[in-house]
Amino acid sequence: TWSLTTVGCLTLIGLSSEGIAVGNTNLLTRDARAGVHYLFSLHKAIRQRTLEDAAGAIADAPRLSGHYFYVADAHDRAIGLDCSAMQCTRYSIEQGVFAHCNHALGNEMAGVEIHIPDSSSPHRQQRLETLLNDHNAPIGVDDLKVMLADRAGGDQSIRVDNPVLGTATNACVIMCPGSGTIHACRSQADVGQWVTRTM
Repeated sequence: TWSLTTVGCLTLIGLSSEGIAVGNTNLLTRDARAGVHYLFSLHKAIRQRTLEDAAGAIADAPRLSGHYFYVADAHDRAIGLDCSAMQCTRYSIEQGVFAHCNHALGNEMAGVEIHIPDSSSPHRQQRLETLLNDHNAPIGVDDLKVMLADRAGGDQSIRVDNPVLGTATNACVIMCPGSGTIHACRSQADVGQWVTRTM
């Protein structure tokens, strides 16, 4: 398994030799409790052999807080999971594109968010959906690198580097479960040095 992590922690984003890809973005919800930390859920999910088992490892966990999780497999399928500590909304993705930033997409999960997202996350969501949907050819790795480096919207752009607000894009990852390939760079997509690994 190749995985992006933080020192001393478990899987944060990764792709296994079984073709299971996992990752997450943040959601801030009001129903936090004592429970399983999200890195443990991701670490368990990446060890599964099927997409459903990977999604189940996250959906069935007694989570301690909210996150959006995604899992994908080598058969061009993916599942998105908007999770709070006690709720989970599932999105099955079998074709097309699906974008998710740091806010809940459904009304039920939005109802347990700590606050209404500021304009940044919805802006990035809309911008990413536009870039993906307006692309007139199959989307490749190089296309995604350009999209991840997009600066439209200034401080609210997909590529974030705002020292005043203390926010930044710290790393970028593109996973291709079908070929067993993971592309990653430290820092922003147009600044960091990309490294590619294949199982």
